[in-house]
Amino acid sequence: MRNFRCAPMKDGIRVGVVGIGARGIAAVKRLMLVPGVTIAAVAGWLLQGAAGVAPHNPYGTTSHLTRTGYAAREGLCAKFSGAGGRWMRMDFDWRALERRPGNWDFSRYDDILSAAESNGVQVVGILTAPPEWCRPVWEHLDGWRGFVRNVAVRYRGRIPVYEIWNEEDAEGFWGYKPDATNYTALLRASYETLKAVDPSIRVALGSLTGSGGLPFGERLYAAGAAPWFDIMNVHPYPTYGRPSRPTPEGWLDVWLAKLKGIMARYGDAGKEIWITEIGWPAPHEVRFSAPGV
Repeated sequence: MRNFRCAPMKDGIRVGVVGIGARGIAAVKRLMLVPGVTIAAVAGWLLQGAAGVAPHNPYGTTSHLTRTGYAAREGLCAKFSGAGGRWMRMDFDWRALERRPGNWDFSRYDDILSAAESNGVQVVGILTAPPEWCRPVWEHLDGWRGFVRNVAVRYRGRIPVYEIWNEEDAEGFWGYKPDATNYTALLRASYETLKAVDPSIRVALGSLTGSGGLPFGERLYAAGAAPWFDIMNVHPYPTYGRPSRPTPEGWLDVWLAKLKGIMARYGDAGKEIWITEIGWPAPHEVRFSAPGV
């Protein structure tokens, strides 16, 4: 378990880095066993004055309270805030909000957002998960626009940033073979809809992974995605992070430099880069029953 905080790096990139101070250690100890909360995701969310949250506070998390942990939302948000957290990425699943065509239910989301706000935590929305009758989503953009509009109108002034999908370059999350043209269509529809509701809303790319993210990012730019997002959003998990094959020192710097190079080639170098998830995947070789662990 690691805690991450955000700090400025060279070339204007602001990313999550390992926090080693006493405060960071205390935060991890308080949150280690909190169900429904993942501490592997933090971004440089420094939106000035958003919802009264101190703009310099870099601590955040990815939460799935809309899926699990709903009943404990007040306690979880209080624990997270007490550990120093101030930002929370939260899934806005279309299929959960509109379980039957035309039947919208925001009650669970209203409750969670209120719990976060009452504890001084700013929510960032992840727009994702269409219902079965609107899949594949790029062939149902009118329905998607309606979903995005409903969310943005309901929470206008309360959610300053929306991410469009999560890891769209990974088939497991996209649900189909990743396709830059199809995702760009979704991204554009989302951007236009959100800005029409509130021009101050900032739109983040759905996040590029550490494995296929760079080639997919290049394809996104070639497909014309640049005008349709405000923030480059990435999840640079190393693909070879195993004890027997350790990640090379400086891997993240190299990866980010390549990303910046792609952005510069398409005239997009001025955009912020946010790391909203990062960690060290070790599904194959870590055995928690091993001696000494």
